[in-house]
Amino acid sequence: MPPDPLRIVWVLTGNEGYGVLGTVVNLATAVRELGHEPLIAVVDRGRAFESLQGTGLPLRHLDVPPIATYRGGAIQKTVSVIRRQWTRRRTVEAFSAALSPLRPSVVHWLGPHLTNLLAPVAVRIGALPVWEIPNQLGASDPTGLGRRRYRSACRRHRVLVLPNSRHTATTIEGPGVRTVINYACVDDRKFNPASLADPVTKAQLGLNERTTVLGIVARLHPQKGQLEIMKAVRSMRAAGQDVALVCVGGSTDSPTADSLRGIAGDDTDCLRLVGRVDAPERYYAAIDVAVNSRIDAEPFGMSVIEAMLMERPVLAHSLGGPSETIVDGETGWLTDDPTVEGFQSGLNRAIRDRPRWGAMGRAGRARALRRFGRDVIVGRYLSAIGPGPTDE
Repeated sequence: MPPDPLRIVWVLTGNEGYGVLGTVVNLATAVRELGHEPLIAVVDRGRAFESLQGTGLPLRHLDVPPIATYRGGAIQKTVSVIRRQWTRRRTVEAFSAALSPLRPSVVHWLGPHLTNLLAPVAVRIGALPVWEIPNQLGASDPTGLGRRRYRSACRRHRVLVLPNSRHTATTIEGPGVRTVINYACVDDRKFNPASLADPVTKAQLGLNERTTVLGIVARLHPQKGQLEIMKAVRSMRAAGQDVALVCVGGSTDSPTADSLRGIAGDDTDCLRLVGRVDAPERYYAAIDVAVNSRIDAEPFGMSVIEAMLMERPVLAHSLGGPSETIVDGETGWLTDDPTVEGFQSGLNRAIRDRPRWGAMGRAGRARALRRFGRDVIVGRYLSAIGPGPTDE
């Protein structure tokens, strides 16, 4: 007899961005199709809550106090720590009262600041505490005190920790901490060139069909490296190469967007800012080479997998997740140098490999399906948290 379905409650703050929300929605949808019972519980009725309403997944607003976040400078963060410790007991009781009637088998959260609140609640109500880590820990914590506090909570409450890459895992691993790497869940049915509806062409973007189009799918931010790629593009164009950059995502009315336009200058053929879109997969039809140019370590890089699934070779900064997903010279290219010069060198490698782009793209999709496909990820997830409904 198959076991009873798992009732999995994802707890979100409501401030999550595209990558985190996409991971949750894809995974929750997949487990529901396998007969389990997902529920997404959100603390804040913000933009994330509104976007989740269109997914068709069971959704609930939790009546709990607002959760202080560690933002701003040292003084603001210190105030947030004090405020959170002062209100911790009241917040834990509120979460316990809100989640207990839902009778979850699993309480699953992603924000690190939820760990000390939800881990004891899950244990109290008889649910498995699961912490999925979508970002490296401690990047802004040189003392390491935060990581030690998280490790202690994970040991004390027997939390199952799911880092989204080997790189992310290294920032939380320690004696007594149970970690299972579970890569972010991407919908390989949506990101599939064979079933793509209404593809966006180069002509629709006002670009010449012969132009080599580089595509970055990410919010516009200096950390994402669009400025370095744009400078590399200008340098390549000055050397006579017909190359252009298309940025999909983010606000086109922002300081980074203005900086990109400033770098492009009067060369109107070298840059296209698309802005926020609901179907980024449509734009890969116009992209020759996908780029993930994040300057610091990329925890995983959903855009890398999405591009691979769309049969596009990918150039990326090697630090972090891309070194686990891209095979250099086979499915894309890695650079250890996230500077204008480093990216330009990587782009010149990519252009020299032009005859192999098709084969590299197909190899990328095959690798993505084999190692990071939706069924693979959900299977690994269910094996970690408990038996699935079809297990014997």
